[in-house]
Amino acid sequence: MKQKAWVTALATSGLAAGLLFGASASANMMECGPYTVGSATANGASADECAFDEGPQNQDDRDNLVTESFGSGWTYIGKWDAEDGAEGQDGTGYDLKVTGFEEGEFSYTLNLTDPDPGTMTTIEWVLGVKQSTSYAVYFWESVTLGIDGTFVSTFTPNDDFGTNDYSHIAGYVRNEETTKVPEPASLALLGAGLLAVGWAMRRRSRSDLAA
Repeated sequence: MKQKAWVTALATSGLAAGLLFGASASANMMECGPYTVGSATANGASADECAFDEGPQNQDDRDNLVTESFGSGWTYIGKWDAEDGAEGQDGTGYDLKVTGFEEGEFSYTLNLTDPDPGTMTTIEWVLGVKQSTSYAVYFWESVTLGIDGTFVSTFTPNDDFGTNDYSHIAGYVRNEETTKVPEPASLALLGAGLLAVGWAMRRRSRSDLAA
């Protein structure tokens, strides 16, 4: 009888914990207004964090949302306007643009305007999406350039898209790091060297066993 009561209590506590966890997860998702971290991607990965403001009035307000949500040190790299295209990107070293729309999702890309051949660049990345008077921002802790991503918007005006639209997207970068990418010939030499070392060690082991 005691065992049955213990099992019942354990099941009840497990159910309560599950409900509590589910409520917590739902609350965290609501921190992005109508969106979640999965509402935007960068190279196939959902955002690590997101935030939402229903009525930022100007660029300063939008910049403040980024710093208040994800800390300081960000560099604004301009935006891509739904009607006018690139704005404020000259001289930033980055090229941000929306490239398509399909099945409720917009596609975007971010690339260096003058990449150094043979290198790989990683950044902390924030994508801002303005629709109507609201602003959603998405944060990735580490992304490798160039970025192929997507985002969604719940703004639904009467326009050619018919399902959703956006006013503009904006970009913020931090902690840019560029590293050299080994050339194929160097990798081949490294592999040959490791094979030679392995062969020598194996031969030495066999000699020691024979002795």
